[in-house]
Amino acid sequence: MNNQENKLYIRPYRPEDAKKVIGWINDEKQFYQWSAGRLGGYPADDVTLNEYYEKLSKQEKLYVMVACEGNEPVGQFIMRHPLEDKTEVRMGFIIVDSSKRGLGYGKLMLQSAFKFGFEEIRAEKLTLGVFEENDSAIKCYEKAGLKLNGKEEMFQLMDEVWKCKDMEINKDETEYEAKPDLFEEVQNELKTEEELKEKRKKERKEKKQKEQKTSALKEALSWVFTVAVSVVAAYVIVTYIIVNAVVPTGSMENTIMTGDRMIGLRFSYWFSEPERGDVVVFDFPLYEYYGYKKPVNYVKRVIGLPGETVVIENSVVYIYKDGDKTKEPVILEEDYLKENWISMTGPYEFVIPKDCYLMLGDNRNFSADARTWYTNVNNYNANNPNNPIDEDIIYIHKDDILGKAVCKYWPLNHIGLID
Repeated sequence: MNNQENKLYIRPYRPEDAKKVIGWINDEKQFYQWSAGRLGGYPADDVTLNEYYEKLSKQEKLYVMVACEGNEPVGQFIMRHPLEDKTEVRMGFIIVDSSKRGLGYGKLMLQSAFKFGFEEIRAEKLTLGVFEENDSAIKCYEKAGLKLNGKEEMFQLMDEVWKCKDMEINKDETEYEAKPDLFEEVQNELKTEEELKEKRKKERKEKKQKEQKTSALKEALSWVFTVAVSVVAAYVIVTYIIVNAVVPTGSMENTIMTGDRMIGLRFSYWFSEPERGDVVVFDFPLYEYYGYKKPVNYVKRVIGLPGETVVIENSVVYIYKDGDKTKEPVILEEDYLKENWISMTGPYEFVIPKDCYLMLGDNRNFSADARTWYTNVNNYNANNPNNPIDEDIIYIHKDDILGKAVCKYWPLNHIGLID
């Protein structure tokens, strides 16, 4: 560790660092634990990361820093001022080279970050958020001196609800002696920021000029062929025949297992209406409120039909077919549930609008569906009375249903029809 301390230092982030940083992410879950959905869907690339940092830097004071061992980046973090009170600085996007994890690099980088935040930015308190299932990160942060402060926030990620816990460290809680010259290299890098921008601008110009020398005829023929084939094939297959989807979570187990790939038929509801019990693919209506940049596909089961009232109490689903609660309800028999339903068991009451449907997952204990959407919309409206969300947005309109899920095709041992 002493050798690391002698060689590890931090410097400002450069756009060319993005590919290496993205390369440290091993899987989809780790991607969302790191980004909290800020970069959109998985996987992201270096262009997306640089665009996000550029956009964020225009909204608030931002410091994007890279930890290096010698000349090689081994970690990254950001610091920003989230409040008018400039004495509090928020950390985020903390990541260490996957080959260096468990060797003390994370703790060492955080200690350097603390020094930078307290000495250079003049912060009095540093805070960050970490998802409760990310045990290794929490342990690393605690070893570096951060403590849980009791604050929590819920995120909708990977079709699940994730709890994010807040941690903090105050300036008077750190154990180090201030060294005014510790960040000389950082200061030098910051001073040459304009030179780096000019260099990148020149490189982009030279690259563009080089590309323009390509044969006009070859470029035109390639463009026509690629566009023609892609447009025709994609339009016919995707628009009229199938919808391809992957289920990244266990919300539909055991009907559809985590990671299963499946096919839905778009023409299933051209001449008929969705029926109770159908498994469908649809555009998630609340995607913007959950931080997605574009619509995402969800897979759930149809439980309630247009005009019905659905009541959930003690894990039992009651269907009032005409919406008239004075009549005897139908108790829904559900032999497709994964296990005993013990979470989010009610009471809920859903009054389904015309041309809309109520969707629930088969794995009721771990499914983000109409129940959680209902709760989140109500909480949002309570906190934003002047800009409320239409409560009917939790129901899926027929126009948003992309197709009926009919079969699983991957992995091979899961091939079969969906019912």
